[in-house]
Amino acid sequence: MRVKAIICDLDGTLVDTHQDYSIDIYSKGMKQLDKTFRKEHVNILCYDHKRNDFLKEYYCIDPEQFWQIINDIDDPNVRKNFIYAYKDTIVLPELCEEGYVLAIVTGAPKHVAKIEVELLGEKLFKYVVSANPTHGLPRKPDPTGLEQCIKKLGIKPYEAIYLGNGHEDYECAQNANVPFILIDRQEFDTSIIPAQNRITTLDELRKFVWNRTFKYIFNFISAMITSQRVGCLHFG
Repeated sequence: MRVKAIICDLDGTLVDTHQDYSIDIYSKGMKQLDKTFRKEHVNILCYDHKRNDFLKEYYCIDPEQFWQIINDIDDPNVRKNFIYAYKDTIVLPELCEEGYVLAIVTGAPKHVAKIEVELLGEKLFKYVVSANPTHGLPRKPDPTGLEQCIKKLGIKPYEAIYLGNGHEDYECAQNANVPFILIDRQEFDTSIIPAQNRITTLDELRKFVWNRTFKYIFNFISAMITSQRVGCLHFG
């Protein structure tokens, strides 16, 4: 079907945070729980979909308590100095000009999502949904946030694409029956994510969406031609 909307994850997909900040804030969070954070674990907490199991097993802490502490001490005025947008996000305005609606479904709390979206350009995105318990929505891979976004956009799940970089993004899309594209930023091993559609840059996303739309138009025209031929045979 024709793609009407491209819904994106934020962290690791369109933007990222320098590791120094992540290590610092995780260390402060662990200190409040009388634990010592090991900086070699930063990628696990940033990217691993089993991060909560790791927090339970290795640090013996309640993951929700830890993430709530992180939310509380995460100062957007400090964080914004460590956030950067991937260079290929320059294509986002072009996608808007081509008629695609852009939206965000992220696990980041609203105060973090806000500064990340501002970095990219607020006007680019029709809706921003923060799938975070702090705001009354369950975390991905629960599909509630993505389903809410689809509903707000007034489209069907198959008329959207969800773009993400993690296992929870893939599962979230599967649970919401939304086609998924994995963007591999080469920051961790994505081989365990069973995504069929994979890209490494947003330039490839444009090609994928265009090809999907072209296929839809081609099939539609072919069906119309076939129906006209059948009509001629029937009435001739």
